[in-house]
Amino acid sequence: MLMGYLRCKKDSPASSGGGDTGGGSLTGTGGGSLTGTNGGGTVFCSSCASTHTINVSPGGYCISLQMDQNEYNSWINNYYGTGGYHDNSKREALINDIYAKFNHQDPFDFIFLMINNTSTNPPNNSWPYGELLRVSNNVSGIGLSIDNSQCALYGSAGKLKSVMSLCNTRALTYGPSLHEIMHTWGNFIIPTQDLDASGNTIPGMPHWGISGADVNPRLGGAKESAIVDLGSGVYQLIGGPRGNDGGYSQMELYLMGMIPLSSVQPFSVFSNVRNPSHVTNGVQFSGTRKIYQQADIVSAAAAVASGSGTRVPSSDTSQKSFRLLLVILTPTPLTADQWTAFDQASENFGRYPAHNDNYPGVYNFYEATGGRATMQTGNLK
Repeated sequence: MLMGYLRCKKDSPASSGGGDTGGGSLTGTGGGSLTGTNGGGTVFCSSCASTHTINVSPGGYCISLQMDQNEYNSWINNYYGTGGYHDNSKREALINDIYAKFNHQDPFDFIFLMINNTSTNPPNNSWPYGELLRVSNNVSGIGLSIDNSQCALYGSAGKLKSVMSLCNTRALTYGPSLHEIMHTWGNFIIPTQDLDASGNTIPGMPHWGISGADVNPRLGGAKESAIVDLGSGVYQLIGGPRGNDGGYSQMELYLMGMIPLSSVQPFSVFSNVRNPSHVTNGVQFSGTRKIYQQADIVSAAAAVASGSGTRVPSSDTSQKSFRLLLVILTPTPLTADQWTAFDQASENFGRYPAHNDNYPGVYNFYEATGGRATMQTGNLK
């Protein structure tokens, strides 16, 4: 399995006390310099031809792509139809137009398409908070095939990993951006079960569903310590928020290539889930509990795809430096205040080693990986 939309309707962003435009200086640690796999600075080509009006931000941390009002309305109102995010030809054409403004360089691992919606909610009920479309994969042992054949459709020579839709202007900072990025690597190996809003059991994959981990994972589940065995096959699980309020779990870090398998502690996964009842911040249910050991993880991965089941490349040689392009889709030119807000949000998400304390309780990518990886967002001009 390679291609597929990973739609996260229920993963609303974490609450926060800070304002959307909070942020610090756009100098110093913000974004950092491009090293390692990211290469040198990327030059935005203002004179290169493009179908849309595309501008780079004053700080060089994002770009805007201006649609006419009818085109923008179609993108908003036809999410699954012609002219919307699920329209392959439309989405691919937009990305190709963006690559043209970078003189067809191929510097980006991730491209985020964020609509200029200041509401805390999606623009309508058809929109998820975020949705990732995986474009390529060069990792084995995580349940995906090796394939970059789709990259050319977007104008990428092979580097582009994923394209993401974000429903509002808060989504990069407060979530579900960390959640959606994680879908580049998981979960595609461990079958899980979850509950829908009505309490019915549904497949949990590619999320963790009713399971445990060392922390509240970005893809669902809960801390192992929050699972209470009530006896006779009955359990209680207390979950946590699912925005950018925390870091990746050990299992998620392993799938990303940040830590070795030997660093993943045993965790619970429940099957045959039945008789659920909601309790405060969680659920009580009957089910079968399996404790996944490291060998079980390898066996599960081997059962999904051919190979040994261990991650290749390992954490010793895996990619640790990534590049993200934030694109603001808008029907009107951005104001100076809007540019400042988007620059600050993008700079903050890619900041390392120091995070921006004006976003209390909110993690950026560097923090979510425990300082193991960076997400370059600046140097666009």
